[in-house]
Formats: sequence, structure tokens, C-alpha cells
Amino acid sequence: MAKSAEIIAASSDLKALHDDGFEVAIKHGHLLISSVPYVIVGKKVARGTLIFPLTMVTEFRVGKPGDHTAHFAGEEPHHADGTPIKGMIANRGEDKKAEGIVSKFHFSSKPEREDPDYDIKVRRYVDLLTTPARVFEPDENRDGLICS
Repeated sequence: MAKSAEIIAASSDLKALHDDGFEVAIKHGHLLISSVPYVIVGKKVARGTLIFPLTMVTEFRVGKPGDHTAHFAGEEPHHADGTPIKGMIANRGEDKKAEGIVSKFHFSSKPEREDPDYDIKVRRYVDLLTTPARVFEPDENRDGLICS
């Protein structure tokens, strides 16, 4: 498989995420979006990693996402009021996706229309996780990344 930077540069949807400041990496056929702010028990903000299996159309370019789901490495996400976000959790439990990639939650948030690319899919999941975090860290931009 091509290097992470080569795939990101050749895929407009991944490049858009990278250019907007997302921590984007590709490892063992998975797209990792790291440092995603979300709320945990005690109404504290933590950072987690969203994990998406990649669909490749060439050695360097990704295709359309295979489905609407995501995996998450982190603690259970909560709403700003401190209650768990249960609606999007399809499964719980440690799931080794590849060497060094372990998710604890499998999310399912099916949009009305299927995700046309990873840019749309990632931003949708980031928004679901970061909206509650913005209550506690209001200096976050719309993409859920900390503004310095």
C-alpha cells in the first residue's frame, strides 16, 4: 500500500480534511482521525480517534466509503448534560481492527443519503462528537478542532 501522505495527497476528500486541520493518518487500510474532542463522564472533554476502513480505487486514491458506520477509540461519548450518547452506538467492546488499531465502540449514524466521500462522512461523525464538547470548550471551530 502507498504511504499515508501519498494517499491523502491523491484523494481530494482526504486532502480537504487534512487542509482543514484534521489529524489524518492512514494505517493498515484504515483512515484515522485523531484528537477528536468529545465529552466523557463528569462533563469533561477528552480526545478520541475515529476509525474508518478505507475503500481504495487505486493504490493511491480512495473511493466512496463502503458503508455509513465508524469505529471509535476512546471512552463512551456523552451529551453536554452528562448523559451517554446512546443512539449512535451500535456495539461496544474492544475490537482489534489491525496492528495498533483498536476500537472500543462501533457507531452507526445513517444519513438520509449515503456518504458520497470520506470528507462528508468524517465531518458528520466529528460533528456528532464535538457538538457537546463545544459547550465546555467554546473556542472550538465548526470542525471540532481546537483553535489556537
